[in-house]
This record gives sequence, structure tokens and C-alpha cells, in this order.
Amino acid sequence: VSVEQQDIDYLLNLLHQYFPQMDLSKKDILSAYVGIRPLMGESDQHQLQKVSREHHIAQGPGLTTLVAGGKYTTHRRMAEEIVDFALQHWVG
Repeated sequence: VSVEQQDIDYLLNLLHQYFPQMDLSKKDILSAYVGIRPLMGESDQHQLQKVSREHHIAQGPGLTTLVAGGKYTTHRRMAEEIVDFALQHWVG
């Protein structure tokens, strides 16, 4: 997985719209990162916006808890739900 030029262009265009006086370009970028996030549901590559960003918590094999999906913006709530799930299913 690597950062794609179209993503860089998209973000720079947004910056130009909202902060034109900054006159930012690719040379101003110090670093970039990209990752892969598992999403729940089926969809083809061109319909990814329709795939749910919600998370799913379930019992796994042994004493494991499985988590799929989720968003950076809900990580705290998701973490609380994972702990509650694990405590409910594996403790007591």
C-alpha cells in the first residue's frame, strides 16, 4: 500500500480552496502515511462508500474477542465496547 498521487492532489486542492494564501504544494509535504482498514460487508471497488464504517464485536475461538470495522473518530467508544464485551463474555 502506498500514498497515491490522486490522494495528494485531492488534499492539496482542498487546502487551496480553504487556505489559498498558504500556496501549498507537494514540496511542502514532509511525510505521509496510508493504511488498510477492514470494513464490514460486501462491495465492489467502485462502491466502497456504501460499505459500513461501523464496527462489529464477536466471540472468537478460545477466549478471544474479534473486532472488525470501525473508524478513527470512534476509537474510544469502540474500545469501551470491546472491554465491556470481553468482560461480559470471558469474566465471571
